[in-house]
Amino acid sequence: MKHSDSEHRNESQGLKVNSLLSEGQWHIPVELQQPISNYQLPAVHGGIDIRLWNADKNGKFSTHSAVERIRSQEPVLAWTKYIWKHFLHPSIVSNVWKLQQEVYVDDAIMVKRGFEMASICCICCADQDNINHTLWECEFSIAVWNWLTRVFRFPKPNSFADVCQVAKHKGKIINQLWMTAACATMKELWFQRNARRFSEIKPNLNKFKRRIIRQVHEGSYRMIVSRSGLAYESQIMLFFFQNLTFWYLYVS
Repeated sequence: MKHSDSEHRNESQGLKVNSLLSEGQWHIPVELQQPISNYQLPAVHGGIDIRLWNADKNGKFSTHSAVERIRSQEPVLAWTKYIWKHFLHPSIVSNVWKLQQEVYVDDAIMVKRGFEMASICCICCADQDNINHTLWECEFSIAVWNWLTRVFRFPKPNSFADVCQVAKHKGKIINQLWMTAACATMKELWFQRNARRFSEIKPNLNKFKRRIIRQVHEGSYRMIVSRSGLAYESQIMLFFFQNLTFWYLYVS
C-alpha cells in the first residue's frame, strides 16, 4: 500500500490546481484524498487567477527578493575566504578546496558506501586510511608539520581551521608565506598518499621538504609584500630564499 501511495505521489508531481477543480468545486482523486485531507482547502470563488509575491522588507517587490525566497541556500563556509587569494596558485587552491569539500575517495568513504575491506594507512601502516589521518595524524604528516611549524614558530595545526588561524595576526608577508606553505603541504600529503597507494612510491621526508620550499619560492612571484624590517620576517624569508632569487613588489 505504501508503494502504491508513493507511485501516486510521483505521478502527481506535475499536477496543477486546475486539474483538481470541476465546475467550481474541489474534485480530489481518491488516491490523493488521504494526503490532502490534513489541509483545509480554500473556498472556490471563481474569477481569474493571479500570482502573488510577498514584498521585501522595504515593501517593494523585486526579482532579487523573489529569487532569494525560492533559491536553495547553503550555509556560508568560513574557510573559503582564506584560500581564494591572489598569491595562492590555482592548482594548490583547487586541491585544498577538494579536500575541504570531500571530493576524494578514501577507505573510510568506501566503507560508508558498503564495501567490506581491511583498511590501513599506506604511509605509516598504523591506522585506518582516511583523509584526516593522512593530513594531520599520520607519523609522516606529523613530522612535516613539526618541521614547518618550527620554521614559523607556530603551534602544530590539527585541522585546516587551525591553519587559517595561526598566522591571522601576523604581518602580510608571513601570512602569505604560511598559507602558501601550509596549503602546499596539504596538497602534497594527499598526492603522496595516492602515489604510495597506486604507484608504490615510497615517501621521502627530505624530498617532500624540498617540494614545499620550491612551491613557496614559485608562489613568491605572486605575492605583494612590504618590508617591515622585523628580524622574525627576515629569518623566515632567509630560510626559504637564501639560495634563490626573491622578487619584491613594495607597497606603501
